[in-house]
Amino acid sequence: MCRLLLLLFPVVDMENNEQKAAQTNLRLALHFHQQGELEKASDHYRRVLKLRPNLADVQRNLGGVLYQLGQYEEARIRFEAALDINPKLADCHLNLAILHSESLQDYEAAERHAREAIAVNRGYVKAHQMLGNILQDQGRTEEATEHHLIAHHLAMEHSAADIRIAQAMPRVAVQESGKSHIIELPPEAATSEVQRLEVETLSAEPLLFRIPGFLSANERQYIMDRAQGQLQASFTIAAGGETSDDYRKARNTWLSARTDPVLERIEHRVAHVCGLSLSTVRKSEQLQVVHYTVGQHYQQHYDSTPVLRRYLTMLYYLNAVEEGSGGETYFPLAVNGSVTLGAKSGAAEGSTAEIAKGIAVSPVPGQAILFYNYKEDGTPDAAALHSAKEVTKSEKWVANHWVVLPDPEQ
Repeated sequence: MCRLLLLLFPVVDMENNEQKAAQTNLRLALHFHQQGELEKASDHYRRVLKLRPNLADVQRNLGGVLYQLGQYEEARIRFEAALDINPKLADCHLNLAILHSESLQDYEAAERHAREAIAVNRGYVKAHQMLGNILQDQGRTEEATEHHLIAHHLAMEHSAADIRIAQAMPRVAVQESGKSHIIELPPEAATSEVQRLEVETLSAEPLLFRIPGFLSANERQYIMDRAQGQLQASFTIAAGGETSDDYRKARNTWLSARTDPVLERIEHRVAHVCGLSLSTVRKSEQLQVVHYTVGQHYQQHYDSTPVLRRYLTMLYYLNAVEEGSGGETYFPLAVNGSVTLGAKSGAAEGSTAEIAKGIAVSPVPGQAILFYNYKEDGTPDAAALHSAKEVTKSEKWVANHWVVLPDPEQ
């Protein structure tokens, strides 16, 4: 589910000392917002609004910061203040739809704002996707499917821009099979238990890595404890737009890292391992936690879609699953053979030899797997198809971060 809050850059013409002070604070607010230093950004946005309360863009940006900080009621007030100034801010209506749906559980208000966003901009992909999610949460499957399909078709029109963005994104270096490389963690990403990580290449198609000990025992337990009591039945939109209880059987929830030092440290770790800026990770989706019990699974699917433009997936195994009890993450199209640098995976030209395909990663507590949903040329990687195999005994806990492609306008 998309949780991106837009960061816009208002242009304000200011001349006198008071105006110059507002302009200086605005520049600082935008700088800290981009860097993910949200408390500082909030402080400087407030200083601007104290001098110039009728700047809709600033009210909206402050609302986005407050949302990320978990201050939902004031975020709502700021978004509404922005709309009082300019009712045609489609993205502000979307932010309110997200806020009411996911944090305030007011589905009537969420639906109203999602429809308002679409009324302002009928081609707004995220608003159609969000409205579909809201309707799905209310059991209005037919209406939800209609808007999910609209979002999909609209998003397909933006695929060329996504390819250019994906081409420019960093990637973890591939190692030959049987080899790995060590990453030393900086203080902000490390704990006493997790200070260096070994990254092993499992496949070049898709680009897939295994990272043992990514999470400490304390971090794993903390995530499970925080998720308890918040889990809800998972749903997904399958191919063609239909929903199916058999397609995904599990419960999930989403955890914000704002004002949470444990989750913030994990965000730093993801950014460092993947070579990304912290702001790129923080502007992506919240941490998803998923709980599977006996008989539950997630059939073959792609994490990234034209609407949910997820560049990479970092998946964490949180608990011990008894050997032989299922729960593997299975990549049916992955080339299960040696990775040779400088050569294309697969049989040599003219060879009739078949290359064994399919990689199943067993759940090991604390281990992470990292895989890319886009190829180096920027196109979606069909080999990133994967499933969560059925759990046959006990239970399985996993969590994941998705890093999404930046929006073209950002």
